[in-house]
Amino acid sequence: PLPPVGLTTEESIDARKAVFASLPSPMDMPDDDIKPIVLPHPYTLHELLGNAPLVRARSMASAILISMLSQYRLLYDLTTYWCPDREEHGYYLAPIFRCSTNPRVTTAHRWGGVDVIGPSSEPIECFYNTDGKWYYAGVYRLFRMDDLTTQEWDALSHEATQALIKETIAARKNVSPQTLYEIGQLYAAGALRIGCVGLQCIGFNAPLYSAIREYADTLTRARKLSADSTRSAGSPFRAPIGPGPGSPRPFGSPRIAPGAASPLPAPIGTGSPRRSRVASPMPAPIGSPRSAMGSPTPMPRPIGSGSPRLGSPRPPTMRKGSNVPPPGIA
Repeated sequence: PLPPVGLTTEESIDARKAVFASLPSPMDMPDDDIKPIVLPHPYTLHELLGNAPLVRARSMASAILISMLSQYRLLYDLTTYWCPDREEHGYYLAPIFRCSTNPRVTTAHRWGGVDVIGPSSEPIECFYNTDGKWYYAGVYRLFRMDDLTTQEWDALSHEATQALIKETIAARKNVSPQTLYEIGQLYAAGALRIGCVGLQCIGFNAPLYSAIREYADTLTRARKLSADSTRSAGSPFRAPIGPGPGSPRPFGSPRIAPGAASPLPAPIGTGSPRRSRVASPMPAPIGSPRSAMGSPTPMPRPIGSGSPRLGSPRPPTMRKGSNVPPPGIA
């Protein structure tokens, strides 16, 4: 309906308040303060309520939520006003005309009227957002009131007018600051109108209220446990699998580059080029390639041994260039 003519801003607001003052209050409103719905990150309320039927109902909360919540409406504090005498009643503002972009031609825009109440005339569940928190408001019956006057538009806060302007062109592409300014001028001149929808509270669905909060808490705990397990799996203090940096590794391991220092000495007599450049901690046997090169032998061969220390099957021989038999041979 068109706004009344000849009324001031205060008179228009008082007329709306008088409508809500005559409405009865519901009898099943909770006595305690309504607590906010704690949304698990990164869920929005739309995603929380929309994904609920896809999650296996492990608790009574999910079952009630799936069976009872069919449709709902979201209210925002910038465009919603509550009656000071009857706080459960109020009204919200919504654009009557909206601008959208032609999907085939991105530079072509069109205007069309919208139903500010919605296709259903049945009571609907409402949720209210204030200070960044969502609350369950209750069950409401929606009805049309007089449209907003130009004086009431001028009395709105800058944040409220900007929210309504952005809602007007939400489906339009290529939006510029000049576009926002022009839409605001159309509202101020009365060429575009803002619809006012009354909110009459007729009840409070306590089981649904508890179900949604319980469902949100369940998802929050589940995501917290998942995040904790992920952090534990990637903790730098976890015990490494296999030998660590200071543990001895066998020679030839892929982690030891050729020519690098090995934590374990190479076996005697392997002929490894790495071990030929460092002093051996144990005496090399006589006849080994290292003794032939003249490296000192820390310990002499034991007297009476008839064979090399490595147990070679060769019989003992005379020293080259000498008639004296080696020790241990009579």
